[in-house]
Amino acid sequence: MKAIRLTLLLISMAPMMGLAQNNETSTNNKLGLGVRTSVFQISDFEYSDFPPNRLMINYDAIEHLRIEAQFGMYRSDDNQNAGATGLRPIDQRYGYALGLHYIHKVDRIKFAAGLRYLISDFSNEFIDFSATGNKIAIDREKSSGIGVVLGGEYFLAKWLSIGAEIAVNSSMMKFTPAATSMTDDYTKNITLTESSVMFRFYPF
Repeated sequence: MKAIRLTLLLISMAPMMGLAQNNETSTNNKLGLGVRTSVFQISDFEYSDFPPNRLMINYDAIEHLRIEAQFGMYRSDDNQNAGATGLRPIDQRYGYALGLHYIHKVDRIKFAAGLRYLISDFSNEFIDFSATGNKIAIDREKSSGIGVVLGGEYFLAKWLSIGAEIAVNSSMMKFTPAATSMTDDYTKNITLTESSVMFRFYPF
């Protein structure tokens, strides 16, 4: 909860910080490149859903409309359970997102509110200790959903901004077990509430 309060504080303080400055650092650059890192999230952690840390690219097509794409991934090697088999199971997830946002500009600050469509693909490798010999088996998850987004960014310079964001994502996850697994496939609704800090560079 402290992280959520911090994110809300950053957004609420942005107008006061901007009004204390002139327009010299406001930007008309349309193309932004950036990174976002998750500060806090509430989710069903058994299904980690979308990668919380992502690369971003956004384009302000017109005065009040922003198109934004995101990509994230993570990978981990399960060496602990490899033992003497010599096998190295890998967990990896890829996430993609595309959003449309309404933008309102006040001096150094740009406020954003909009919708985001997210797709995620997760593969969980594990060692199958079967009678036919040890081998790698793979469980898979695929998720897609819609997120509601509220945030803002403060321009430190014409080409650099720092921002904060709160989002609520609702998605449908489909689980497909490995062929040798005794588990059945199923679908599950997931709701993820997350806050994040973002850094953007505006070259153009």
